[in-house]
Amino acid sequence: MGGAATVHRQESIQLAIEDHDQSLRLRSGKLYRIVVRRPPQVQLFSRLYDCAGEHPLAGLEYTVEGAAGERLQGRTDARGTLQHRNLKPERYCLQLRDPGGNLRTLGLPWIGLEHTEPHLQAVPGFGVRVQVFVELRDSRGRNPLAHTPYALRVSDRLVARGLTDGLGILRQRGLAAGRYELLINDVAGKEHVVGVPWLSESRKQPHLQVVPGLHTGAAQILAQLFDTSSRRPLAGISCQLQGPDGRTTPCVATSQGLVRLRDVPALPHRLHVRTPAGQERIVGLTPVPSRCAQPLLVQLDYGLPQRQRVCAQLFARDGLKPLAGLSYSLCAAGSEVRSGRTDGQGILRESGLEAVPHQLQLRGPQGALKPFGVPWSQGGAPHLCIGSDMAPNGGTQR
Repeated sequence: MGGAATVHRQESIQLAIEDHDQSLRLRSGKLYRIVVRRPPQVQLFSRLYDCAGEHPLAGLEYTVEGAAGERLQGRTDARGTLQHRNLKPERYCLQLRDPGGNLRTLGLPWIGLEHTEPHLQAVPGFGVRVQVFVELRDSRGRNPLAHTPYALRVSDRLVARGLTDGLGILRQRGLAAGRYELLINDVAGKEHVVGVPWLSESRKQPHLQVVPGLHTGAAQILAQLFDTSSRRPLAGISCQLQGPDGRTTPCVATSQGLVRLRDVPALPHRLHVRTPAGQERIVGLTPVPSRCAQPLLVQLDYGLPQRQRVCAQLFARDGLKPLAGLSYSLCAAGSEVRSGRTDGQGILRESGLEAVPHQLQLRGPQGALKPFGVPWSQGGAPHLCIGSDMAPNGGTQR
């Protein structure tokens, strides 16, 4: 009959059930009352908080399993509440994963259907903050993996990216407890995965971690430096090459702007260059195998002065006769930097000049003329200089 029954008078007679009033009528005509006790129905109605009981766990996926094998799944609402009604009063377990990827299982109490306020439940593992604080070294444990790119993941979920410092140390704070792994690529591009422990945020010393299979054998730094604006090689400039251990080595670029240093660890390096304006430029350099002959092209905002050109055509006072074969000197800051003669059409051309004011001085039959300024050529027709613009030495210049 689906429930417990109590018969107040026992007789060996056949009973018949009338469904409309849940009574039992005996064939002898006597009426007996039967009490049917059905199992009560309950609900799971809880509001989940972090371990400190301060913040509700909103939007959290969960699974509820009953003692009889019943399985319920869902997601908490914006207030961290879960609710399931019309359940049997049995033991229920709540299963969910914390931010660290760990599976958490805890008992979940049931309450009567008449309750309108949820049960408050703090969940361990939520709200606890830890750190990953490690010092990375190569497979031999000798060389620190300084300035090395890394990725940090937990349970196949990426949580951080960054670079180790000059001592090969990385530190990520404010993490949830879980199984963390580091992904590191060596110079050859091979990926290395190593598990790292999490530590309490009060820990002040890093965990020493050796990366198996990551070798830092001999390699070379080979780079060709260019100025960003002028696109010319930075020939003959002095620079400092900083290794993974923090020590620096002075270098001088060749006439083609090449910087080369052999027998260095196969770990990222840094190049320090000071510009003419006194500013320091720092660029990362990746070592290449010792047998490699192709340099890495590096552009620096060095501020190399732009080179200019002069193109002018000289005419007599009437503006008709070109002054062919005329001697001239091009001066900057009172010093002669170029000299020559105009061609058959009275044209002079000079290129590769520093971007400073230049003056043109001509030497005619009557002696040297007063210097006058000439503009930079923009690549079009030559600038026209008429004889009336060239006053004799000691005269006035219009």
